[in-house]
Amino acid sequence: MTSIASTTHMHSLHEQTIAALFGQALGMDIQQIDPTSGYLGRGAPPILAADLAAKIARAYDVELSSDSLNQHSTVRDIAAMVEDLGKRLPQGEPLLLRSGTDTLPLFCVHPSSGFGRPYSVLVPHLAPGMIVFALEARGCRDDDALPASLDAMCATYMDQIRHVHGSGPCHLLGWSFGAIPAHVLATRMQREGMNVASLVLVDGFPFDGTPWMDQLMEGHRAFWQHEIQNFREVQHASAARRAELLDRLCAIKENNIRLQRYADRRTFTGDALLIRCGPHPFPWADHVSGTLAEHTSSFGHNVLMTAEAAAEYGPVIARHLQHAEARFAPAQGAA
Repeated sequence: MTSIASTTHMHSLHEQTIAALFGQALGMDIQQIDPTSGYLGRGAPPILAADLAAKIARAYDVELSSDSLNQHSTVRDIAAMVEDLGKRLPQGEPLLLRSGTDTLPLFCVHPSSGFGRPYSVLVPHLAPGMIVFALEARGCRDDDALPASLDAMCATYMDQIRHVHGSGPCHLLGWSFGAIPAHVLATRMQREGMNVASLVLVDGFPFDGTPWMDQLMEGHRAFWQHEIQNFREVQHASAARRAELLDRLCAIKENNIRLQRYADRRTFTGDALLIRCGPHPFPWADHVSGTLAEHTSSFGHNVLMTAEAAAEYGPVIARHLQHAEARFAPAQGAA
């Protein structure tokens, strides 16, 4: 069994990847790379910055110059810059957050915004060999249709899991709204003979947002009206196209709030983990046949997918997934 990754000084998967590229270029082990130290611009040969810029640009499919690298000379600053350059709207298909081979894959279901990239903050705390995907919402592409029900949404996600992973066992996780389709997906996969090794619910629960829909959507639109300008598809788009994409992003949010009611609740067969922020308003234990382990985070709901919060509860998730695999492996061997 692969050991759980230690919570090192690296705050994100981007930092780990870029530190590895720095290490290769400088002839240093990744553990020797300090993410807050500047390795460029202090007498370093220009070819070093040019070579690093080219490798990082290829790794993340972004445009990056050696001048930009010199201006953001620390691993941490470059990682933040790459994150900004790579922003894009939800694609409606699995987003690979980390490749690997040693463990069962983890599929993370998007929150109500539809974005899967926030889950990247969990990756540094998981087993090093674990492949991690984020399932992103449909609705931003021209030929997309919003799912009419949770079952319809999860039927699509189950097909996507089969496409990238086959019918083998996997882990499922969802934060906020994502906890709802993660639970639905887990029960549906089990009914159709697919193995779910573990289920992780991160501070999400059924919720009828109808009385607050206008207020929720007003705040969502106000936030994304500014933030959407930073995304690849929007930066060079016409004003009409920008407005259209903003409308689509808001439609995803509104549809997910409607689906979060989760009236037809089923029971997941097995153990699960609940990460919560204080007392939880929904009895998930009634919908899990085995043990529901719980961990209370000291961070608030809206900041759970930040590097600081993930450093606190990410190792708890990693241990849960590792223990689930340890229980699952003998059963696989017997089969």
